Amino acid sequence: DFPGILANVANKTLRTAYEAAPRTFQPFCRQVTANDFKAMNRVQLGEAPALNKVNEGGEYKRGPLGEGKESYRVETYGKIISISRQVLVNDDLNAFTRIPQLFGVAAANLESDVVWGIINSNPNMGDGVALFHANHKNLAAAGTVIVSTDGPLQVMTGIARWYPPQAVAFGSMEAWVGTAPVGGQVQFTLRKNGISTATGSIAAGSQRMVATPITLALTPLDWLTMDVTQVGSSVAGSDLTVRLTA
Repeated sequence: DFPGILANVANKTLRTAYEAAPRTFQPFCRQVTANDFKAMNRVQLGEAPALNKVNEGGEYKRGPLGEGKESYRVETYGKIISISRQVLVNDDLNAFTRIPQLFGVAAANLESDVVWGIINSNPNMGDGVALFHANHKNLAAAGTVIVSTDGPLQVMTGIARWYPPQAVAFGSMEAWVGTAPVGGQVQFTLRKNGISTATGSIAAGSQRMVATPITLALTPLDWLTMDVTQVGSSVAGSDLTVRLTA
C-alpha cells in the first residue's frame, strides 16, 4: 500500500543519514559525475622547469614540462534485506525508519573506507611510482608524521586511521592552527588503537603549542586517530596540524 509515500520517506531518510555521516577525506577530494562504468582518465600538467639566469645577450635554455595521467572507474556496491508485510504492520519501534538510516551511514562509511584504503595501500600512480614517494616530494622527514584536519574546527571523534609503514617510536609532539581560537583553547587527543595515548592544547589567542615530550610506540599493526575535543568558544580555531617526531 502507498508505495510512493513509503519510497519517498525511505529516500529522504537515507539521504539525510548519508549527508550527516562524517567523512574526513572530503577536504582534499573532489566529486565528479561518471556517465558509465568505463575507465575515466584525468590528465594534468606537471611543474614548470626551474628558471636559469640569462645574461645580457645570453641564450635561453630549453626545459621539460611534464604531464601526469591517472585512470579510475566506478564500482557498484550494495546489499538487499527482506522486509515482510508483517514487519511493516508490527513496526511499533520505527524499524522501517532506522533501516534506511543505517544504509545511509553504511554508504558514507564505505566511501571513507575506499578512499583511506587507497591512501593507506600507497598504490603506484600513472608514472609507475608509489603515491607517497620521494619522487613526488610528499614524504615527511624520517621519524615524522603529520596529523591534520582542514577548515574551521568542530568537536569530533576521529575515524581516519594512520598506520605506520614500520615500527616507530615518537618522543615529541607539537601542534599549530591557521586561525587562533578565541574565548577558549583548542584541545585534541591522539588515540592508539582507540585508546587515549596523548593530549594537547593550544591556548586561546595562540596559534601554536610548543613541542611537548610524549612516549608513543607504534608497530605496523597499530593505528593512530585524532579526536578534537574543544575548538574555542567565541571563534573556533581552524586548520589544526599535529606533528609527531621521533
